[in-house]
Amino acid sequence: SVRITKIDTAYKNAVALQFGSRFRMFLNQLTGQKEKIESKEQELHREKNPKKEISDTIYKEITELCKRLKL
Repeated sequence: SVRITKIDTAYKNAVALQFGSRFRMFLNQLTGQKEKIESKEQELHREKNPKKEISDTIYKEITELCKRLKL
């Protein structure tokens, strides 16, 4: 009885964790986050921006917006 409860709880927790990560993957694909980041990164590299500025810009313009969508 206790073992069954532990197994059931572990199963439900695993399903919940997988759903969350799969859902985030789906949203990333839906929004084209990876492609947008790569495109922006190339653009900023061409402009010879420092790495710190590139990562800050990508976070502000792309990653932060996608994170809001996921919440």
